[in-house]
Amino acid sequence: MAEYEIKDGVGIIPERTKEIRGVAFENCKNLTSIVIPDSVTKIGARAFALCSGLTHVDIPHSVTEIEGSAFDGCISLTSITIPDSVTKIGWRAFEGCTGLTSIVVSEGNEIYDSRDNCNAIVETKTNKLIQGCNVSFIPNSVTKLGAHAFKNCFKLKSIVIPDSVELIELCVFENCTVLANIVIPSSVKSIGACAFENCKKLKSVVVQAGLNKIYDRAFANCSSLETVTLPIGVRSFGVDVFTDCAALKTINVPAKKTGYYKKRLPKELHSLIVELPAEKKAK
Repeated sequence: MAEYEIKDGVGIIPERTKEIRGVAFENCKNLTSIVIPDSVTKIGARAFALCSGLTHVDIPHSVTEIEGSAFDGCISLTSITIPDSVTKIGWRAFEGCTGLTSIVVSEGNEIYDSRDNCNAIVETKTNKLIQGCNVSFIPNSVTKLGAHAFKNCFKLKSIVIPDSVELIELCVFENCTVLANIVIPSSVKSIGACAFENCKKLKSVVVQAGLNKIYDRAFANCSSLETVTLPIGVRSFGVDVFTDCAALKTINVPAKKTGYYKKRLPKELHSLIVELPAEKKAK
């Protein structure tokens, strides 16, 4: 028997196999399901990447490691369960799985969880959400949104970022093409590079007080973006933060902050700056 084979759409891995090597089934369009024996402890990098016909996979409780991009681009995969044995999930392991509607981490896993039935993978110790899907929500105990966590979630229409979140890493919502509006709570200190790039339907962004930095291309190519509301003191902006935002009409800033933001935003955006009226203090 060959090391691996596909029979009638089913990927067959020999018994006693300990590791599914990297790129083992990469780009096998005819693979629809996979039988992983309980001898396997490691799924290698890109082992099933771009298997666009893969609809089902059972990860046995023997597996302890899923390497980076292992299932990247498995667009027909609708659900994934991470067993309690898994102690390491590599970067972008499930990126591009655009059909996912269920992500579950088994109870008893000491490294990862899917708390509050959030349909996402959270690093338990760091409270970082590392993988979401089109139907995920962000629990109010999460403090970081990991790089690429929601990238390519093409059906994600809305998401609430709770005020527990302090950091939005790079490319978190990149290519979420139907996401319409976003509010960045005051707890967030920085927005990573390309965090919302190519969110084509994004119309409004409200940033609450507390944000220090917006990194390069954070909102680049948001072609429907019309209004951005900034708080009192965003200290720095990266390169091309709002580049190719052709519909952008207004950048709202607090009263008496026009000069502050003209020093920090590129000259071509200065004409879009509008000062909001000063808030009246309650008597």
